[in-house]
Amino acid sequence: MRLKETNIEDLTGRSFRIIINNGKDGIVQSKLWKELDLNSRDGSRVAIRLEERALIKRKRFLDKGRWTYKLFPTKLPINT
Repeated sequence: MRLKETNIEDLTGRSFRIIINNGKDGIVQSKLWKELDLNSRDGSRVAIRLEERALIKRKRFLDKGRWTYKLFPTKLPINT
């Protein structure tokens, strides 16, 4: 199933909220895809879109012998 542009925008917002909720620790991208019920291709498209908008940073790291990315928000909301 290919994602439509409107679905990508909705997923982009949902993804960003999940990433922010994980705070400074970030989230492994495969865990995010599972939460959103996405395949890796569609999930990567969403992450790249957020990175292009400078909302997140993707950092490559070795996890259980496999290279993957961890997603971090560039700015966190201020707690009052």
